[in-house]
Amino acid sequence: MRWLPKNPNLHVLNAGCGSGEMNILLSQNSTWQVDALDVDVEAIKLSQKLKIENNIKNFNLYHTTIED
Repeated sequence: MRWLPKNPNLHVLNAGCGSGEMNILLSQNSTWQVDALDVDVEAIKLSQKLKIENNIKNFNLYHTTIED
């Protein structure tokens, strides 16, 4: 996380988000908007569960490929 810019209002794409741990870290900066995607249905389910458990509002989750 230290190498990411500290700018407010960034729009971050987490392609291949896996089970979502990085989504939670990225979303901790409440001014950032995070879009996360993965092709694996199970990864999306785990990531969605983390989103709900942590009451995260500033990220969207997509079951898709980066090409789409």
